[in-house]
Amino acid sequence: MRITTCFICAILLFSGCASEKAADKKEVKTVAYEYIWSLANFDVQRAEKYASSETKKETLKIANSYMAKADKKVIEQDLPAKVRITDVKLTSDTTATAIWHKTTPRKKNSKMIELRKRNGVWQAHDLVKRRTPAKQ
Repeated sequence: MRITTCFICAILLFSGCASEKAADKKEVKTVAYEYIWSLANFDVQRAEKYASSETKKETLKIANSYMAKADKKVIEQDLPAKVRITDVKLTSDTTATAIWHKTTPRKKNSKMIELRKRNGVWQAHDLVKRRTPAKQ
């Protein structure tokens, strides 16, 4: 009886952890998608909702500068952008990576993005100097 109770408790504990990890992976995928989709479609303000404070200070600051100078006709040639997120990996309780694939009328590319969990919220931690090409 005691072994059965311990066994049931272990299963419940394990399934609780597994479902929490699945929920985290889903949230990571959603944040990565929303952040990358926003940037791919030149909506920097929307991307800020999903970005870490470091990303806002570095990457999105550069993106805002670019948008202020960019030729709107060139931007229109890259719209609409389609985005897919694959290979979501939780590397710890507070860090994750994902591969994003972007397709526009002019080109296709894929890269890895890092995400971090801060105060219980997953955020894109996309620093320009740390961008890593995705393995094909």
